Amino acid sequence: MINFAGKISILAATVILLTGCEENMTTAYLLQHPTVLKKEVDHCQDKEAISALTRSSHCQMIFETAKEFMELANAQQMDPESFGQLILTTEMEGMKAKQEMLATEQMLNTLRMEKANAEKMRAAEEMLQQAQQLYQAKLEKAKVMLAVVGMTSPE
Repeated sequence: MINFAGKISILAATVILLTGCEENMTTAYLLQHPTVLKKEVDHCQDKEAISALTRSSHCQMIFETAKEFMELANAQQMDPESFGQLILTTEMEGMKAKQEMLATEQMLNTLRMEKANAEKMRAAEEMLQQAQQLYQAKLEKAKVMLAVVGMTSPE
């Protein structure tokens, strides 16, 4: 059985991998901006009432994102302390990923200055790309969880 942190990690990873069909309307963007998500849900519900047979892929993504947001909000409300700890852990992992990214960037710059062979350069560039992706994923995951806390807090 997956523990609470594992479930949230899996859900957040899924969120990060999903994208929407409009430039700013990605799943990650909507999860980080719950008021925009609510407006989009309302708009899609109006659209669905008019034409239930023609469900757009955009509205499907909106409804799936709203479901994911509610799952995160429920997890946060069920165990706020664990959810908060998960945010801190994710932020710490993000800082570590940023340090690794900067170190890899520095290594790549050193290789460029030394005019290293193409194979070493390509390997360093791939490492940098992976480090950047990891950093972005951790950053987005933390932003999503903070948006959930901001939206579900009583204040």
